[in-house]
Amino acid sequence: MPVFMISGKVLTFEDVKQLDYANVLYQNKNLLKEEEATACLQKVFGKDMLLPQPTSLLVKQALAFIQQNYWNQISRQDIAAAVNANPSYLSRIFSQEVGIKMWDFLMRFRIQVAQEMLLNYSKAKSITEIAMQVGYNDPAYFSKVFKTYTGVSPKLFRQLNGAV
Repeated sequence: MPVFMISGKVLTFEDVKQLDYANVLYQNKNLLKEEEATACLQKVFGKDMLLPQPTSLLVKQALAFIQQNYWNQISRQDIAAAVNANPSYLSRIFSQEVGIKMWDFLMRFRIQVAQEMLLNYSKAKSITEIAMQVGYNDPAYFSKVFKTYTGVSPKLFRQLNGAV
């Protein structure tokens, strides 16, 4: 029986061991767009084949590595090396399992963490400090990526959510 697990918790490698069963698909809460989440659900409960358990485990390990290292300057090669896989192969299976590209997942996860920080730290931390803490050395680039994923600048996000 397939299992579709959605969680807002940061995965640890211990969590990955607990998810190492056939037909278990893990997704991060609020990371996928509605149509992407729908496609994943259709894959799990439809006719599409899920990845074999050992292959799915590699993806879950990559997810855990990204979540535990998102603030660092990490590359596709770094992620692949952490799970002992070929970068091209990992990218391909990651997209199959998660429904989005590995790099897109990293960007979305960083922005999700930045949103939480913008709300929780109000004016205690500047947008530049938050950008650095989620892996962006260039605050202007961070703002551009943030706006691409959220539709608003970090400053406006803070204002709209009463964190000013």
